[in-house]
Amino acid sequence: MPHKKHEDAFYSLDNSAIFMAAITGASGPFVFRFYCELDAPIVVPALQDAVDALFPRFPYFFVRLRRGVFWHYLDPVSKPPRVEKELVYPCAPMPRGPDRPVVRIFAYGRRISVEFHHVITDGTGAIAFMRALTVEYLRRIGIGTDIDDSTLQAAGIKHPREPADSEEAEDGYNKYFRPTATVPDKTGQAFTIPGPRMFIAYRETLGSMDVQQVLAVAKNYKVSLTEFLTAVHLDVLQDLYEALPWRAQKKAKKIISVQVPVNLRKNYPSKSLRNFFLFVAPYIDVRLGHWTFEELLRRVHHQMQIGLEEKELVRQ
Repeated sequence: MPHKKHEDAFYSLDNSAIFMAAITGASGPFVFRFYCELDAPIVVPALQDAVDALFPRFPYFFVRLRRGVFWHYLDPVSKPPRVEKELVYPCAPMPRGPDRPVVRIFAYGRRISVEFHHVITDGTGAIAFMRALTVEYLRRIGIGTDIDDSTLQAAGIKHPREPADSEEAEDGYNKYFRPTATVPDKTGQAFTIPGPRMFIAYRETLGSMDVQQVLAVAKNYKVSLTEFLTAVHLDVLQDLYEALPWRAQKKAKKIISVQVPVNLRKNYPSKSLRNFFLFVAPYIDVRLGHWTFEELLRRVHHQMQIGLEEKELVRQ
C-alpha cells in the first residue's frame, strides 16, 4: 500500500528491496530483464501507447528510488517513461531523474524488452507486467481486439481497463512472516568465478534448449527441472574451480554454492507483484573431493527439499 509523503504517495521498500537498495552500485546494478520476440518488427508508437495505457494500472512499478533521511523509499513518477532504443549492454544502472522510473522499456527489431530494478519486483511481477504490455501492444496493432476483458482476466492477464489492485502492492514479507530468533546455518564464503567483473552492466550470452527434451532428462534422473539445472550449474562451477592453476586453486574458497530463488506465492496466498521470494542455496565442499554429476543431483535434490520447508524458509 502507498503511504503519504506530504501531498504525494510513496511506497516503502520490502525486505528484499531494503538490502538491494543499500548496496546498489557497489555490488552491481541489481537490474534484470525480460523480453518477448514477436513475428514482425515492433511499431514503436503503438508500443508507447501501450506503455501509456498501462501507466495507471501498475503505479507501484513506475517509481523512482529515492533516499530519505534514514531510509530509501519509492516515489511515483508523474508520467510514463518513453520507449527507448536498445543499449549496448543490457541491465545497465537505472538513470536518475524526476521522471525516470526504475523500469525501462526497449524496442529492437522484433523484440520488446523490459528491464526492472530488483527493488520494485521479482520474476513473478515482471512476467505479469510483460504479459500485460505484450497483449496491450498487440491490441494496439489490431491483433486480439476481439478478446474481451473477462477472457483476459480468466487468463490472469492485467489490462488498463481495470483499476490497480492495492493487494498487488502489499509487502508480503510483513504480512506473512513473523520475526524469528533463529538464523540460517552458516556455510562460509563461497567460491566466485575468477576474472574482472563488469559493474556497469552485464554481458549477454543467449542460448536455447528444447524444454521437453530437458524435462525428459530431468525426469529420467527423478528430479525436477530446477534441481537438474542447479546441479548443472554446480557442475560447471566445479569444473572452473578444478581448472584453476594450483596456486589460484589453493587460495580459492572451497564452498561452491548456487542461490535458487523460491516464489513464496506458492506457499502463501499473496497477490503481491512486488518482491516476495527467498532463496534456497544448495552447496558442495570441494575439500571432500570431486563430485560426480549423480552425486550433485542427489545432494541438490535433498537440499532443495529441506530448504523449501516453511520452517527453513522463515529462518531467512
